[in-house]
Amino acid sequence: FSQEHPQTIAVVLAKLKPKQTSEIISLLPQDLQAEVVIRIAEVDQVSPEILSEIEEVIRQELTALGGVQRFKVGGVEKVVDMFAHLDRSREKKILDKLDTINPPLAEVIRKHLFTFEDIFKLDDRAIQSVMREVSNDTLTLAMKTSVDEVKDKIFRNISSRAAEMIREDLEVMGPVRLSDVEKAQSEIIKIVRKMEEEGKVVIAGRGADDVLV
Repeated sequence: FSQEHPQTIAVVLAKLKPKQTSEIISLLPQDLQAEVVIRIAEVDQVSPEILSEIEEVIRQELTALGGVQRFKVGGVEKVVDMFAHLDRSREKKILDKLDTINPPLAEVIRKHLFTFEDIFKLDDRAIQSVMREVSNDTLTLAMKTSVDEVKDKIFRNISSRAAEMIREDLEVMGPVRLSDVEKAQSEIIKIVRKMEEEGKVVIAGRGADDVLV
């Protein structure tokens, strides 16, 4: 699969679910990952003739669509959804590569991504709502590598008893796998994104349309 042209890979991956896309992206050679991400972001529409030559499932979908001449496959939103399922180290490597290949695209993706450190962008009420959905064990592990700014914001928005317990746990916590920390952070990020989709929280900095009044 990695021997295929990046455009071909991008068209196929753009038709998959974000989690599947992220898993396959992670298996590609590192130099190819950023190239494919760029193609997914740019391949907004493609002719059914091209799709029919690439993948059987897409051929079946196009047959059902009949005379439709263009088919939605990718775009920046698809890339952002895919990034949500990547581990942090993989995400950083791809974005760093994009910085050298396509800086404008890297900037757009970063603007739409929400990371654990972005929790400080939430207002106090939003953080309180999110924290009610997170277990203390998950929160403690997620905060293992957090900067003080994020820790302080979270501690201010949970009960004093919970804050004290987490502080104590962090002090005595020994070395842990980075992948476990990233998994805990991802769980919290998914909660934030779900609540944003449901209109329960607003993430500042999403663009001009997100100005609060």
